[in-house]
Amino acid sequence: MITLIQTGKLDRFPYHSSGGGFWDAMRDFVRRTMIDQATIDASDLDLAQPADTPDEALRAVQRGTGAPSLGHAASARSAASR
Repeated sequence: MITLIQTGKLDRFPYHSSGGGFWDAMRDFVRRTMIDQATIDASDLDLAQPADTPDEALRAVQRGTGAPSLGHAASARSAASR
């Protein structure tokens, strides 16, 4: 998916890698090799955001899409049902 975003085949959207700590070594490798050799831009690292928990991933997706938080959505549904 990241390649498709980089090449303009897909619009940018929130993309998250589960188990953020698991991907640290890969991100370091990319930073030391691919960015240093100018095969990708440093901003490409921002295309995939690591998330250690499902809640972190959900909050990041909500920030990236402008969607309301679950608490806000639940409050809106509750108010609408009254």
